[in-house]
Amino acid sequence: MWLQRSLAGPVRTEQQRYVETDLTHLMRKGVVMATAAAQIATDYPIPTYRFKVAVGADEMACNAVSGLELSVETIEYKDGTGHVCRMPGQRQPLTITLRRGVFKGRGQLYQWINSISLNQVEKKDISISLTNDAGNELLVTWNVTDAWPTRLSAPNFDASSNEIAIEEITLTADRLTGEMMADYHCPGVYVEEDASLSLSIASGATAVPVFAHDGALLEESNPIRIDSWLTFENLKKKKTGKDDLIKDKLYRSLKTYFDNGGGYCYVCQTGSLATAVPGFDDVTLIVAAGQTIGSDIVTGLCNDGKSRFAILDGPDTSQVTGPTEPSEVMKAYPGTAHAAVYFPSLNADWAKTETTQGNPKAGYDFHDIPISAAVAGVYCTVDRERGVWKAPANVALRGGVWPKVNVSDDKQGDYNVAPKPLNMIRVFRTGTDPLVWGARTLVGGDDNPDLRWRYVPVRRLFNTAEKDIKRAMAFAVFEPNSQPTWERVRAAIDAYLHSIWQQGGLMGNKPEEAYFVHLGLGLTMTQQDIDEGRMIVKIGMAAVRPAEFIILQFTQDMATA
Repeated sequence: MWLQRSLAGPVRTEQQRYVETDLTHLMRKGVVMATAAAQIATDYPIPTYRFKVAVGADEMACNAVSGLELSVETIEYKDGTGHVCRMPGQRQPLTITLRRGVFKGRGQLYQWINSISLNQVEKKDISISLTNDAGNELLVTWNVTDAWPTRLSAPNFDASSNEIAIEEITLTADRLTGEMMADYHCPGVYVEEDASLSLSIASGATAVPVFAHDGALLEESNPIRIDSWLTFENLKKKKTGKDDLIKDKLYRSLKTYFDNGGGYCYVCQTGSLATAVPGFDDVTLIVAAGQTIGSDIVTGLCNDGKSRFAILDGPDTSQVTGPTEPSEVMKAYPGTAHAAVYFPSLNADWAKTETTQGNPKAGYDFHDIPISAAVAGVYCTVDRERGVWKAPANVALRGGVWPKVNVSDDKQGDYNVAPKPLNMIRVFRTGTDPLVWGARTLVGGDDNPDLRWRYVPVRRLFNTAEKDIKRAMAFAVFEPNSQPTWERVRAAIDAYLHSIWQQGGLMGNKPEEAYFVHLGLGLTMTQQDIDEGRMIVKIGMAAVRPAEFIILQFTQDMATA
């Protein structure tokens, strides 16, 4: 009897036999199987074949998404005792790939990536959501913040293939978060609190120039947007002969600008600059392009709070190479930190016209290329590749150009220490490209005890920060002037400055050495300020040395109704 029980298994109780009988009966009826199928929605992983993609405010039908991956570098430190310390390092940027079919009339992706190539980064938020099988319920959503395209691949073409045309876009992004959709089973009112920061500060374009011109080539007096060299060639109206074009300063200016990496820009007749430019919020650079721009126009367009910077052409060659004192030569220029002057102008084989047949040296006229235009292209390139905080200096000029005259070390030294410095273009070895050799503003002389605005990148970094922060703070006009609003603003500005510091734009080993953000009652505001609807933010940025802060103050007028 004992052996029989061991082989048959443990003795079952009467209750166990009843349950087994009941389950067998239910399985025959299909009830248990139906219950198990219903539990799949919650107990099984979600299939990946039903999903929705939204890029900004637009839905995009994709057939595949990949690259939703977070990764953090590991820093490893080993000391002499053999102890190894591992710690998290920098978070790596996301690289996401979207694949979708090609449809007639849908060219938004090409417009987006073309704007990137023209020195403009329009960042968008992207959401990828898994849905139920009917597609009417979001189950899980991944949110990608500040994405922009880096590559767009068109489909391959094959006459013998039956494949559908698929294009693929690769994007880089700053942040990835995931969220589960709420699962409501009971009727009633549900309240969800959004813990995300609703205010963020995005960096706008830093190098969008407007070129002054005399109207000889383009008659329009108002600013005209030029997206590329091809766009400009299509706009040429009055002069069609090659020699006539080369003789025009605007033509030579834009050619060297695009040769040196320039993005989209504007052109405007010199007489209309003062009234027309303020209507274009994206313009950040005023480029003389061989024209004489009055000091009053420069200081009117480029002063504190305007977030614009002027690039001016240097004096006549004879003035600089002659015996005249630098202070006398430069006195015609405004003493402002919002402008820089470059010398000398440039020459190139493509900028010459034939005068007589015969001896090439005697038979060609070289037409000066305004140096301000070439330097504007350098500004665009450096901003795009390194950041607005990087000095646009020690950079080679492209396009087969060379300086009209050679500048000696002594001559450059004289103009470096002048009250209004002159930045030089130098060639140090025969056969090499000329270099931009200097990045001082018009208040960057050695005799100026105020060192804050000596260098171009410092001034332009603060211009950029002023513009970005001021634009972001505009949301607060109709917000209550209270602690929650202050905290949202403070946190957003802190995140913005922290990003600049991480990229190397601010000095200091720690964030507190690189910047600070102050906002609050008793800190930046009095009770009277609050009652009168003023929100005052004070920030400090260490752009030159750690813990040596240059202070900016923002005052936002709030609605008091």
